[in-house]
Amino acid sequence: AARAKAAEEEIARKKAAQEEAQRKRAADSSAQEDKEAQPKPADDEEAARKKAAEEEVARKKAAEEEVARKKAAQEESQRKRAAEADAKEDEEKAARAKAAEEEV
Repeated sequence: AARAKAAEEEIARKKAAQEEAQRKRAADSSAQEDKEAQPKPADDEEAARKKAAEEEVARKKAAEEEVARKKAAQEESQRKRAAEADAKEDEEKAARAKAAEEEV
């Protein structure tokens, strides 16, 4: 009877150990799934690097566009000044020509 009781206790211990191992595997599996579902730090870092690179490209492009706008405005200003100078010179020539005609 003692051996039968010891055998039953052994079976119960093994069954409890199996159930505990199964619970632990289920918990580990659940924890692993949770871990995999979260973004990995490497992914976060890569995304941050990619975003920073895209922002840098956008900043450079904006700076280049600003330089081009300033250059175009400067060129337009120079053209206006040149046109005004030409107009003034033409007026002076016309005035000199008129004065020369009046002298004659």
